[in-house]
Amino acid sequence: MRPRLHRFHNSALNPSVRMAPGRWLGRAGLIVGGLGLVLVLGAVLILVARNDDAAPVDFGSRVPGQRIYDQTGLLNSSDLMTLDRRAAAIERSGVPVVVYVRPAGSDVIDTRSDARALMRSWDVESGPGAADGLVLLLDIDGLDAGPDHVALIPGDGLKDNRLPIGETERISAGSVRGVTTGVGSSRELAATIEFSLAATERRLLLGLPSAPSPSTAERTAATFVRYLMPIVSAVLALLAAIVIGAIWRGRPRPASAARCDPSRFSGSPVLRAALAANQIDQSVLVAAVRHLDGQGAVAILPVHGSATASRLPDRVQLIDRDRAVDEIDRAAWDELAVVSVEGIVDGHGLTLIAHRGGRLSQTITAELERRGWWDTMAPRRAVPLVMMSRGLLLAGGVTLVIALAVGEVWGVFAIATLTLTAAIAWGCAQAYPRATPLGLAVAGEPVTVEATNA
Repeated sequence: MRPRLHRFHNSALNPSVRMAPGRWLGRAGLIVGGLGLVLVLGAVLILVARNDDAAPVDFGSRVPGQRIYDQTGLLNSSDLMTLDRRAAAIERSGVPVVVYVRPAGSDVIDTRSDARALMRSWDVESGPGAADGLVLLLDIDGLDAGPDHVALIPGDGLKDNRLPIGETERISAGSVRGVTTGVGSSRELAATIEFSLAATERRLLLGLPSAPSPSTAERTAATFVRYLMPIVSAVLALLAAIVIGAIWRGRPRPASAARCDPSRFSGSPVLRAALAANQIDQSVLVAAVRHLDGQGAVAILPVHGSATASRLPDRVQLIDRDRAVDEIDRAAWDELAVVSVEGIVDGHGLTLIAHRGGRLSQTITAELERRGWWDTMAPRRAVPLVMMSRGLLLAGGVTLVIALAVGEVWGVFAIATLTLTAAIAWGCAQAYPRATPLGLAVAGEPVTVEATNA
């Protein structure tokens, strides 16, 4: 027999070489959650800035009884009378109509948004809160209009009942084809507008299954999701960030060399594997099997196989329990013996040990606590992070349900903010060190183990 030196430079035993999977997951959650939160908040700020920078559009005053407004002067009196009759036929079905034609100037940014603004500004609806009006807005450059400069916008009550948004888009597409194929005269422009009004009238006459108008509760929920929930989610994310930062700043840090007793650094590489992984996981079992192999208590099969320090071996042969030098090694040997068949432990048995814990996990935890390397209170300190993550996910789920119920796409910003903040809290909880400052210092030391192999 002769002594043999084993130096382990791997992720399971030396965290300075490669980070343990548990910590990778925690930091990945932090990075992804942080980047996603920055992107969401950036998008919200851009939208807010865009809305703030956009000057209100001056549409003039609405004239009672007038339905067609031509700011270009391209439509003659005969065209205006024809279009007004079409619009009046739609109004007789209970849908107020405004047709607004204007020149496409440099201040035109979004025709659809301006159409909605016109509907709000002029209260195009049959009664307060009915939201059942219809606005056709055309931005005309000479006698030509691009596909982005024609908007047929129904009110919320109309698009959810008699005129779905898909129908208005189909009608608008037909109008655009009529305009972009070359409007050579004001009559063709009038015919294009008449096409939109006639198609809308036919659709309203066909009718759809009646649906109730949004109730007060539904309108309140929609307002909450659209305007208040983004603010509430941002405030919750800010408060969560403050709490996460306070808990994370209080996490244990590796003790300085001056405070550490060198005699306490000696110990099984299995303990260091647990410290490096921040938990008792598969990497700890790998370290235990390799340590037993170095002592001659077991043999990793095949001898010249591709087993690595981060992957369980294919098979392990039990040789002699008496060669296990300490309680941890004997506990590992006993765990292997329980799942062995004729002295051989296959990959399934090793995986079973890695996932079920058992005596090996209990022995390692007890020894770490005895040496002062393991903080039994660490899981309790991470509980606020776990609860915060679950609470934010629950809030995001409730927001998702409300947003789907009322059909508000703006809820996606609040949902994304809450979900990403929950991911950050979960990542911090997973990465929160369970080791004491002394244990973290031990985990960073190189591992050298003397073993005797018969």
